Amino acid sequence: MATWDDVTRIVEGLPETNEASPRDWRVRKKLIAWERPLRKTDYAALGADAPDGDILGARVADEGVTELEELLTEAWLAQAPKTLAKAFLQNDN
Repeated sequence: MATWDDVTRIVEGLPETNEASPRDWRVRKKLIAWERPLRKTDYAALGADAPDGDILGARVADEGVTELEELLTEAWLAQAPKTLAKAFLQNDN
């Protein structure tokens, strides 16, 4: 299971990203991922499968991302300025 240290390590590897406050990660000023408590609707939807403690929220284009690194990179790409995202993708190839 991934830890908050894993999230921090992955996010710190993305350009111009910082931890604005504990467990609140941003690219420049745009929020990409954050810690949040489960809501009543989460408990209702998950039932007995609901995890203990807080969970990771992330801004992504769709819900089909299953790997943590992919999830955080997609959240970063969704919020990063287009020129920064383009440069990152070109350097990744």
